[in-house]
Amino acid sequence: MSTESPSASKNSGQSRVKGWLKLLFAVGFIWFFLWMFTPFWVSFSPLHQRFAAAQEDLGVPIGAMYYNDLPFINEAAMVLRDTWRFLPRDMEDKARHHKQSSGN
Repeated sequence: MSTESPSASKNSGQSRVKGWLKLLFAVGFIWFFLWMFTPFWVSFSPLHQRFAAAQEDLGVPIGAMYYNDLPFINEAAMVLRDTWRFLPRDMEDKARHHKQSSGN
């Protein structure tokens, strides 16, 4: 025997349908954004056009830009890491660095 009233099960069914519709809408929106809007937007963005041209010149697939299997990506990551690692962190370090560079 079920303890739910008929209206509660009807609301549960409607809630489930709403959830599925929201999920389908979200998936559709993501698909539209990635496969329709973004390529259209790139055609109007000079920054993205330069990025795409650099990828073509270097022969780099877009997925490989996010992995460390390309030598220039490794070099760039090391330079960024070293920049942050050796950057002066407080005023004393800045003053010491300034004093050393000025020769006093």
